[in-house]
Amino acid sequence: PIGVMLLIGTVSSIFLPRAIARFGYRRPFYFGALMGSIGAGLSIVAAWYKQYWLIIVSSGFLGGQLPCTLYYRLVALQFSTQEFAPKAMAMVIAGGCFSSLLG
Repeated sequence: PIGVMLLIGTVSSIFLPRAIARFGYRRPFYFGALMGSIGAGLSIVAAWYKQYWLIIVSSGFLGGQLPCTLYYRLVALQFSTQEFAPKAMAMVIAGGCFSSLLG
């Protein structure tokens, strides 16, 4: 599952900047969030029913979400001022850490 997640994430990271250039930031990030939600839901179902193949499919969805998650840092830097850039980066990273603890 980790290999599938990284493979899909690598392929998705090639197409993400092109999608952002064509559609803007909102649609690709919403699509990435949707893929992450589907992957998380499928992972729960796969763990509940002990289906290994479903874990592999769900990790593919999570891999599609991975480049969007990593791209948030760059967007935070792009839309912030020079003085606020370090704080914006820290807020994005702290939000990820807080959400992992909450989850």
